[in-house]
Amino acid sequence: MNIKKYFTLVVILIIGLTFLTAQSSNYSSYGIGIEQRASSTRMEGLGFSGSALYDSLSVTSYNPALWYGFRTVSLQGKVQYSNVKASKVSNEIEMGNFEGFSIKMPLTQYGGFVLGLKPSTRANSEVIDDKTGSKVKIKGGISELYLGGGYRLTKYLSGGLVSRFLFGKYSYLTNTETSYSKYYFSQHQNIRGNILGMGLFWRKPRNYSISFQYNHPVKVSHSKIIEYNRSTKSGEQNLKNDTTGYSSLDYPRNIKIGLSKHITKRISVTSDLNYAEKMDTEFQIPAGKDFDYTGSYLIGMGMERKPSRRFNAGFLDKLYYRVGAFYENGNIKSKAGKGRIEKGVSAGIGIPFYSGMSRLDISLLYSETSGFLDESIGKEKKLSINVELTSGGVWFSNALKY
Repeated sequence: MNIKKYFTLVVILIIGLTFLTAQSSNYSSYGIGIEQRASSTRMEGLGFSGSALYDSLSVTSYNPALWYGFRTVSLQGKVQYSNVKASKVSNEIEMGNFEGFSIKMPLTQYGGFVLGLKPSTRANSEVIDDKTGSKVKIKGGISELYLGGGYRLTKYLSGGLVSRFLFGKYSYLTNTETSYSKYYFSQHQNIRGNILGMGLFWRKPRNYSISFQYNHPVKVSHSKIIEYNRSTKSGEQNLKNDTTGYSSLDYPRNIKIGLSKHITKRISVTSDLNYAEKMDTEFQIPAGKDFDYTGSYLIGMGMERKPSRRFNAGFLDKLYYRVGAFYENGNIKSKAGKGRIEKGVSAGIGIPFYSGMSRLDISLLYSETSGFLDESIGKEKKLSINVELTSGGVWFSNALKY
């Protein structure tokens, strides 16, 4: 098999397989699960920064103002592998995930269109309630289909709009057994909604750039299906079940600001600040846990060295090199006021091919999360490898013919 067909099959495989496998964590049973950050592999290598660093290949963190200047129609798919350990818990968690895909295409010389699908939040855990001894299983999450476009308005300024359609389901299952009876409780929540986003991008070529994006929930709602069942020595008893219609959910608004500065022709430094409002307290999974929702923010900083344009440059000199660090104050905290804090470092490379119209991006992240709700968990340490393939160029359409 030649390399053209190989890369074509890889792209089709990424699109065809489901990416709804959940990323797990000792904390994923709290709140709405683990948020899948809206970020490309390139930005992950920059410590979740780089939204103001122009890139004609990558879909940059949902800022539609950068969705222009695409040279070819192309596909972008992403996979992730994570290993999670906690200092006071013996088990290790290993997960491989498909993180979605996007289709990018130029509309005019100054405009572009993007269509994509990705996970937004994920929960997947099994815990034992210390008070009742009940076994609790939580799984599910929110996915989203997004589409939008960007346009270069002036020499330095571009803007764009994106619509994100949310859908998903959470299941919360409780199983309590005593010497006399067995008690089952299940709660399923369905999510649906729409979020509109807008972005602006100011770029002074080979100098600096500023990125701004805002996401506003238009209508997000959820419904509940609750079932009870109790089994005793005298027989089985089906208790009253309850189903509610869809009710409004106060989904958080989100703002992100990014800065980028060229310090040499090939080296840029980046910085991003992302803030999200607190979540609706009615949407707690599981209910009754001793925590509160709060606003969250993430600060990221990074540096990238671009490839050399010299004709006789060696292979290593033709790669992108990235390093970064980030700090996140999460969206939930304990009643005592202790919040979920995650901090980490990252590194990455980008391997361009087919005249720079395609690229393979790889990032490596290491982070530590504080134990904030249950001290018996300890500090959670996570190592993640992300791989993203962006296909483009004439070769893609030619390869499909064979």
